[in-house]
Amino acid sequence: QKEAATAAAAAAAVAGTTPGMPAAPAAAAAAAAEDHGLGEGMTFFAFNNPQPNQPSPGSITLYLNASGLWSGTVYQPPGKYETMHGDVAAHEAAIKQFTPETFPHEWVPEMAKQMADVKPSRINPMRLVSDLAAPSLGVVLLGDAAHNVTPQMGQGCNSALEDAVLLDQALSSSNYNIKEGLQHFQQQRKPQVHALQRMEEENSWVRRPARVFQDPIDKTLARFAWISFFMLLPLLRLLPGMKQYVHASLFQTIMSTTIPYNKLHRAIRVAPFMMLGLLGGVLYGVVWAVREGICLAMKAMARL
Repeated sequence: QKEAATAAAAAAAVAGTTPGMPAAPAAAAAAAAEDHGLGEGMTFFAFNNPQPNQPSPGSITLYLNASGLWSGTVYQPPGKYETMHGDVAAHEAAIKQFTPETFPHEWVPEMAKQMADVKPSRINPMRLVSDLAAPSLGVVLLGDAAHNVTPQMGQGCNSALEDAVLLDQALSSSNYNIKEGLQHFQQQRKPQVHALQRMEEENSWVRRPARVFQDPIDKTLARFAWISFFMLLPLLRLLPGMKQYVHASLFQTIMSTTIPYNKLHRAIRVAPFMMLGLLGGVLYGVVWAVREGICLAMKAMARL
């Protein structure tokens, strides 16, 4: 999926060449793609809260899969989906609420019908396990069993596949000594997946409306860190060699980077200090320039 279709190919798929969804006007599809940042390396539209200053009524995400088919996820406030089960009209109204006017309207009836037929599902609470493996027993946990996450950052399947790769590397490096391999895997992977789960929690919190003087201090600091990191992304891309690690989109940065989760989380945590240092440098430069300008003006007046 990281080698996703370009915007033109994706728009063509939306326009009706993709099985699984009704045909849609190419112009409307292209407009929807352009409005929501669908380009090279992107695989989905993300239609978020239509009222950003209010608690989210829900959102919808559509994915262009590697097979050329579209799939998606609908997020509803707690208890809302249960009241809509089987109600096609209610789902049509929700889709129209979550999506912009440029969204292909031909998709709405079929999407609503499929959603109405699906039973509500829930996301289990994230739990940070104390151990990923029991080396002496030859037992190891991978994927959701080791680190369940939400769909919001697209890292559920990715992190599970990465588990398998790192486990294979750990066993290979230990000449397939099970105990040593599992010890090495746990030492390497545990900090990474715990960082992923913390990023999931912080990212979820940042998306909520801020409550001044009411939010816990740790949540407020997390909000400041994520906002700072988001603001620094365009500047980081200007540094030599950073474009392969940093994307303009925070979501794409997390999806596409090869940086381990714990190092990425550390970068987010230090982002406020980087931002303060940058602002301090700019302020110092302005003060220095003003001071020098005043000195030059005073010297010029003294000559007169």
